[in-house]
Amino acid sequence: MTGKTIFEDLPPEVWLNIFAYLNSREQFKGFFNLKLSINSLLLDYIHHVKVKENDEDSQYVLDHILPRISQSNYVSSLRLESIHKMNIFQNIHFFYFPNLRSLTLCHLHITNDILNLLRYYSPYLEYLDVSSFVSNRWIQLLESILSFTKLQICYLNLNMILCRMKSLFQSPVKHLTLLSTSRTCSLKNITTFLNHFHSLDSLHIECSKIINDEVMNTKPISLSYFYLQVNSLPELFTDFMLFLTTTISRVEKLHIKCCQAISNFVYVKIIYWIKLIDSLDNLNELILFFRPNNKIIEKTWNRRCNEIMAFTKIRNITFRIVSLEK
Repeated sequence: MTGKTIFEDLPPEVWLNIFAYLNSREQFKGFFNLKLSINSLLLDYIHHVKVKENDEDSQYVLDHILPRISQSNYVSSLRLESIHKMNIFQNIHFFYFPNLRSLTLCHLHITNDILNLLRYYSPYLEYLDVSSFVSNRWIQLLESILSFTKLQICYLNLNMILCRMKSLFQSPVKHLTLLSTSRTCSLKNITTFLNHFHSLDSLHIECSKIINDEVMNTKPISLSYFYLQVNSLPELFTDFMLFLTTTISRVEKLHIKCCQAISNFVYVKIIYWIKLIDSLDNLNELILFFRPNNKIIEKTWNRRCNEIMAFTKIRNITFRIVSLEK
């Protein structure tokens, strides 16, 4: 006759399936201190830590879980959101995880504690998401990010004007996103900034509009993919062309989205696209997210789009114009 199996003796894989349906607070309140082996499973199961202001789960994590998992080798992802009133950095060592690979910082002030945290993780991080910071210490933040030696994906939603930096670091980032939808993107600033990213494979920029200003001699970066979203395009196609050829002349896949309706026929004029495509030697895909405004004759718009399509087909370039909803 076999002995009875009690709840605490369930195999680890069953416990892990149970934990998958519960958040960290529910896991610890329900099962911590039930058995030493379960305690070990719980502590090792935590791979993602999230702390957010006015959040019951986050407060429980901060008060009861973080002290037990400090320096844990299992935590790979950390998200801190709107924490400036929580005084969490009184025990800054709680957030030092030697195998952390992903860090998200959202709605924060750039303080010395945040900068110190970034410096600590500079040898480890592979993914960084920094959004909606409030500060005038942009240069310190950006220079700190440039010092990350293993960073592969960087997402910056700072709504700031890119500024010049004295840093000599070259970032290993392969995928960079710059979001600043209410700001103008200056050709001078973006080229200076991109000089620190020689390993880029893809670049995603969202801004209000692009402007061309005085640019020092810079070498255009090589990209597999470039996505540019603007609220409005420059009035002159030559300005648009200069921006692209100065920054990313070796791009392979180019996607352009204009949020406002196109009112200028030059953006579907074949002669201008021939000049631009001739300047982009490696281009093999061109996708335009455009829509004409009500003053543009649809028949003429479609004819010009078809001319571009015929030309790109001859050049073996995949081409589409995606009409945006009004």
